[in-house]
Amino acid sequence: SGGLSPHLTDPDQIRAISRPVQDPEQGLVHDLLWANYDKRIEGYGEQSETGTWTFGSDEVKTFNTRHKIDLCVWMKEQR
Repeated sequence: SGGLSPHLTDPDQIRAISRPVQDPEQGLVHDLLWANYDKRIEGYGEQSETGTWTFGSDEVKTFNTRHKIDLCVWMKEQR
């Protein structure tokens, strides 16, 4: 589903990613593609099934406030 990453410190990092992009097995691009929001946690937690992170609402609020973002939207793939 994709989302925040502890490696993401500035939205300009997203703009700087060369496209098209292959999904690496770790790092910022991988996290942007596969990290998952989890309302039950605070901060970041490891997600073993994808090798990336889960992140809590506190991380969303911190990121939005720091970068003056009013709204972040995540889309969850439905199967």
